[in-house]
Amino acid sequence: MAFNATVLQTIIDYSLSEGPILLKPFNARISVQRYFREFERGDNLNVIFMSAITDVSKSSHVIEIPVMRGLLGYRQFILHKGNKSRFNKVHTLDALRKWTVGQIEGWPDLDVYRANEFSTIGSHDMSGLFRMLVHGRYDLLPLGLVEIEAEYNKQSSKETPLIRDNRLIVYYPWPIFLAVHERETALAKIMSRALTLMAEDGTLDNLVVKFFSVELQTIKRAGDNIIHLDNPFLPAHLRPFRFVTPTTNNSRPAIVQP
Repeated sequence: MAFNATVLQTIIDYSLSEGPILLKPFNARISVQRYFREFERGDNLNVIFMSAITDVSKSSHVIEIPVMRGLLGYRQFILHKGNKSRFNKVHTLDALRKWTVGQIEGWPDLDVYRANEFSTIGSHDMSGLFRMLVHGRYDLLPLGLVEIEAEYNKQSSKETPLIRDNRLIVYYPWPIFLAVHERETALAKIMSRALTLMAEDGTLDNLVVKFFSVELQTIKRAGDNIIHLDNPFLPAHLRPFRFVTPTTNNSRPAIVQP
């Protein structure tokens, strides 16, 4: 993702006074499970973007600054077009729970939906999820606003019976942090200082607005059509906080206590 690369490059720029940082991309196409195993080993992969509930945080240096400022917690749905008129009548969490949700096996999101009393189904890859949705194995495929359009275009043909719903949004707290392998203590300290400065001077906020202006406007237009879910898997010390996302160039996102 271009946003992630820009964040990392900006961290490097902010850290020049502390010496050069060399970060090389890890481009292997591997499963989610293997991705985290590679990080735990730390031989080929030692800096990652991760959700706050990922288990690898127990053995790594986690920089607890929400890099995307809460944006990834906003999800919209892909569904079969034959169900669209019925889905338009969904306005509450109780009504939404009557629809079965599909997600990638191994994604922590699956546990969030189950904890919020949804019926769920899993697949090992995105192509499988789309095929299962076409054949009616489940009802809704929720994806982040930052990824849903690209994934829909990648997986669907002109003849697809699937559509993206642009009306309803689901939100649950889903902060994305940077994690550095436990052996890289010095690197973690340098990156933490840089990211702290970027959060304090508004650089992170400006990057979110620059890269995700369309998604931010989608949130703004949704108004009351946002259904909130609980994320009981957040670490206890993060639960009192609310992650706020900007909707204009003049409103800065932040972590604030309610």
